[in-house]
Amino acid sequence: MGQGNGQGQAFGWSGMFALNTIWEWKQANVVLVANCNMLETGMMWSRAFLDAQAAGTKIIVLDPRFTATASKADQWVGLRAGTDPAFFLGMVKYLLDNDLCDREHMLAHTSFPFLVNANTGEVLGEMHDTVDKETGEPKQVKAPYVWDSATGAAVLHDTPGAQPALEGTFTVDGVQYITEYDLLKQQMADYTLDWAEGVTGVPADTIAQVAREYAKGPSIICNGVGGIDKFSNNDIAGHCYALIASLTGNYGKRGTGCGIYHYHTVLSGAKLGAWKLPENSKPTPSKKGFYDIVNTDDVHAAMFFGDIPTQKAANWANTQRWLDSLDFVCVADIYHSSVVDYVDLVLPVCSKFECADSVGGVKNANGYILENQKVLDPLFDSKSDFYIEKGIAEAMGLGDLYPENGEEYARAILTTDDPSCEGITLEALNRENGACKLVLDWDDTVGEEVGMTYATPSTKQEPYYENMLAWGQAFPQWERPNEAYPENPLREKYPLQFSQARSRFRVHSAYSGAKWIQQLFEPHIELNPSDAAARGLVDGDEVEVYNDRGSFRTKLRLNNAVQPESAFMAESTYRQYLEGTLMQSVSNDTMNPRGYDMMFGPMIPYNDTLIEIKKAGE
Repeated sequence: MGQGNGQGQAFGWSGMFALNTIWEWKQANVVLVANCNMLETGMMWSRAFLDAQAAGTKIIVLDPRFTATASKADQWVGLRAGTDPAFFLGMVKYLLDNDLCDREHMLAHTSFPFLVNANTGEVLGEMHDTVDKETGEPKQVKAPYVWDSATGAAVLHDTPGAQPALEGTFTVDGVQYITEYDLLKQQMADYTLDWAEGVTGVPADTIAQVAREYAKGPSIICNGVGGIDKFSNNDIAGHCYALIASLTGNYGKRGTGCGIYHYHTVLSGAKLGAWKLPENSKPTPSKKGFYDIVNTDDVHAAMFFGDIPTQKAANWANTQRWLDSLDFVCVADIYHSSVVDYVDLVLPVCSKFECADSVGGVKNANGYILENQKVLDPLFDSKSDFYIEKGIAEAMGLGDLYPENGEEYARAILTTDDPSCEGITLEALNRENGACKLVLDWDDTVGEEVGMTYATPSTKQEPYYENMLAWGQAFPQWERPNEAYPENPLREKYPLQFSQARSRFRVHSAYSGAKWIQQLFEPHIELNPSDAAARGLVDGDEVEVYNDRGSFRTKLRLNNAVQPESAFMAESTYRQYLEGTLMQSVSNDTMNPRGYDMMFGPMIPYNDTLIEIKKAGE
């Protein structure tokens, strides 16, 4: 989500996921897979990855670790953890210096010709009244000005017949203005290839080679979750993706794009129905993210669906203090997850295969409406989330607001005017074994072209974020990680950067306690053999991982895929497999305050963490 904070604003979308599908990769010249181990954590998308390679697409993986995805790519770029923004800033400088930008695209489809105050960076424009499409509330947006070369004057950017200047310095009402493109060149001056090499550890020639191949296009950037988004400078990485795409014309047309292309890639977003709430009723969103709630004293009770405290907050000592301060804590979970040991009441949840009704739910995914069909009755005292919520509502005297059962709820969801859902009923889903294809005007897995009109105020690509001026990030600027940077004096005490991410053996903490998975993938931390030797450690040692925040215990495995001065562990291992300790005991919970001004809020920098490792008991 951190990359989404920096990426989506340029193109007017409010999510993390790319607007085109992964099946379009075959039409790309290059796909840059940035900190994304999709062939392990999204294996169902491997066909699209391999099909693209077979079609001639070059896939370049940028990742500190030599992952399964890196092993299947055409090229692996092993940059230093947390330095993705520096790599891309070096690319930007190289693109500008070597005239590898698409000037025609920049003039026609981007904000680079817009005029900004040479001293303040404020965009020259006039305010227009409009309506927020999501809320329906009135608001004002700025209509920017460009310098019209034909008339020698500043005019609104959408003035018919205007010939915008891409470069130049101009005086408007006694104030000096320059184009966004010229401002970019000024601000990128220090981000040379040599500078980028020094920060990232990637040879300058490699950065230049990637920049050239990306600029040739059509090219795509595929980012993910679990990598740079778990560093304090994550939004800058996403902003860089949007910037180089806008500079080179690698967004909007076939074979171009950026965003997450796996996990939730969809062909069509069918508008499903919903259970009708009483008039004047609506869902009440939380006023705070969980990362902030654990630092407050205005909550007296909490209920969690799943192992939220160990997955949505870092620095376990702080989280446990908060849990201990509550009057009552309840968890609904299918597993004996770590948080179960810290609550007053456990509500057992049944699996997706168990259901009290004939149907457990319906959803839209990848061009289909899918039904969660019953396999067996709920075992023991377990219930589905639906019936747990309904039971709580009944105890509160609000049970009549809920559907009678899962079938009634499913029928409500399928009640929609969306033509793509025509004929899709619960009966139809049952006949088709739980999967009905949407009724679409096209029957192509690639989907429609994104196009060159966007939901930005100007309807153009806007990689210049005026709302980030106060943070010095209107155009992306280098900012080192919060903790895991080479020059940090703390490295003398804790010299290893600690990363945690998903593995192919489970999804977050789900199935962490399955005994058969433990036989294949027992909990462990991975270390480069050179770092292990320096500490007198060998493969299979029981070790303690620690820093000033806390510690946990696990087994050590040696792996050359992990770079020196770093360590890696699959996320969310239950405490009963770590001798009663928790891996989040060491993780960094320092929030970047800039995040509060962004769409998804601040991101917890789990991987922006320094640790040391020693043999357990020493």
